[in-house]
Amino acid sequence: MRWIISAHVCQDRFEKLNLSTLRQLPDTYVSKELQASISDIVYVCQRADKAGEVRIFLLIEHKSYVDKYTPIQIGSYIFSGLLKQISDGENPSLIIRILLYHGKNRWEYRTLSSLFYGLDPGLPVHFSQSGRNF
Repeated sequence: MRWIISAHVCQDRFEKLNLSTLRQLPDTYVSKELQASISDIVYVCQRADKAGEVRIFLLIEHKSYVDKYTPIQIGSYIFSGLLKQISDGENPSLIIRILLYHGKNRWEYRTLSSLFYGLDPGLPVHFSQSGRNF
């Protein structure tokens, strides 16, 4: 697992993890709606600064084709995980997701905001940090 994390997590985030504390949890955060097409393995490790834990989710997406709506699917997974943490009485923790793609064509992953065509650039396509949506 360590090599997957080091290969797929950017260096500045990787350095903030204490991987010597890495352990697998018997948990899943995949909703029933997504279980037919996606599975996950959940790990947890301490932060390098010892200020808490970070959950690391190996998101196993068995896609053999390019799917431009994957950001929405991954977003659904992330929010499903956060809601499960809250319903389990936990504080929401950081979710690092890793998408494994095994298709033949090159896939340039798009961000969620790239899916909104024809919108006025002044309109928000994400939730504002300030809590205002409009």
